[in-house]
Order: sequence, then C-alpha cells, then structure tokens
Amino acid sequence: WKEGDNLVTSNVEYPSNVYPWLRLRTRNVEVRMVPAREGRVRKEDLFDACDGKTRLITLSSVEFSNGYRNDLAGIGEYCQRHGIFFCVDAIQSLGVLPMDVKSFGIDALSADGHKWLLSPEGIGGFYISRDVMEMVEPVILGWHSVKNRFDFENYDFRLSPDARRYEPGSMNTVGLSAFNASLDLLLSLGVDRIWERVRRLTERIRERAAEEGCVLVSPDHPEERSGIVTFRVPEADNAALWRALLNRKAVCSHRAKGIRVSPHFYNTPEEIDRFFAILREERSRP
Repeated sequence: WKEGDNLVTSNVEYPSNVYPWLRLRTRNVEVRMVPAREGRVRKEDLFDACDGKTRLITLSSVEFSNGYRNDLAGIGEYCQRHGIFFCVDAIQSLGVLPMDVKSFGIDALSADGHKWLLSPEGIGGFYISRDVMEMVEPVILGWHSVKNRFDFENYDFRLSPDARRYEPGSMNTVGLSAFNASLDLLLSLGVDRIWERVRRLTERIRERAAEEGCVLVSPDHPEERSGIVTFRVPEADNAALWRALLNRKAVCSHRAKGIRVSPHFYNTPEEIDRFFAILREERSRP
C-alpha cells in the first residue's frame, strides 16, 4: 500500500470485511464505501468509485443481511482488466453456491467454516492466487511461515513458497478434523445438488412468506438469489417476533429489521411449513 491509494467496498458488508480495511486509514489509504441501492450492490457503482489509485475491491459473495448475490464474475473481469486486486468474503455462500475462483477472477477468498460449510467455529479456509501471492506480505509471522519450518535449530528466513506462509503457528487440529469431515460430506453430495435443493427450499419460504402477507427484503431476480431469505412481518415487532421464534426452537436471525431464514440441504419442506405455523401462532398473540 502507498499513501493516497484507495480500496472500494460497499456499505452493507459484514464487519469482518470492513474493520481490517479501515485500519489502513492510518497509512493514508482511503476506504470508499459504495451505498447499496434497495439492498443491491450494483457493480456499476463499484466501478464508478474506482480510479487510477484503486488497488483493491473487497466484497462479500452474498450479503449477510438480505442474501443479495453479487456478480462475482462481472466484478472479477473488471478487476483483471484494470489491474485491481479482487478479495471475496465467501462465508455466506461457500458450501451452498458453486464457486470457481479462477473463472470469477478472484485473487483472494476466505470463509469461516461454521455456516454453510457445516464445521465448528474457529476453523475456516483461505485461498490466494499464486499470481498475486508475492505481492501480499503476511501480517503475522511464526515458525510455520517459513520454508524449512521443521528445522528448528537453524534460522532460515525464507517464506514458504505456498499459502502456508500465512499460517504462523500450530493448527487447530480438532477443528481441522471436523472441518475435513464436513468437506467430505459436502463433496460427496456435490455443491450443484446442494444448491438445487436449497433453491427449492428458499422458493417455498418465499411462497409461504407471501401467503402470510410478509414483505420480502431479499432480491427476487433469480441471478441475485442465494440461500438466504429475509422478510419483514408487517404491523409486528420483528425483533420480538424473532426472539419468540428462537424460544420455540425455530432458528432464524434478525436482520434488515426483519426475519432471516437460511435453510440447508438437510432441511425439509415440512420444517418450513412448521416454521411458518409457529410464526403465525406467535404473530397472533396479544
């Protein structure tokens, strides 16, 4: 990074994809936050925010609040044409939506494992393209970062030639074992099959929400959809309703002033119907 550089992101990112970049302000790097329009991050707005000093675009594959799916391929193609580093936070899609870092032009991608990847918290994945790895200096270094990591008695400060340079110390072996089991399960099913299953479940959620008179917050265009559906219940305290649903073991989240539902492949249409039956009961309480 050089003084006067800038990076571009949106104003609806999860904090994990905001605070690390805001810290660059101490180095006089500008963080440009593009406002979303009706919950959508328009790629044209991102491009308009770029100039000759833009070094990076960082964005979520799917926005956490309403499930808007960004056009990664279109943004990646723009970044490659203009020499801009493309960084993706994929936690809201990896494991449910197909992901191809090379065809999407992604330089770096990260995702914790505890959401769609079905692993425990505290373990995740990180990808960085070999084309840009030498440009990205590790922030934290340790014994595991170097090439001859097991030669403890001779100090040889040559970084590992692969992404292990970003792993400074001993790994979370228990979490890693569970993560491997989760990945085996997902790969045995196939992400394409998982997405088709989840797509059908989210379609049922949309239909049931409409039947209940709810207002859909998530985008409706098929190419903008993901495994997340957020809706608002009119004339109701949605935060209180969310707490009531949790108390009934109907697991959901309170996002965008509404209710966020995220079914996975193991959920069933009957469970979705039961969820809305509980919602109706709680909504009708005086």
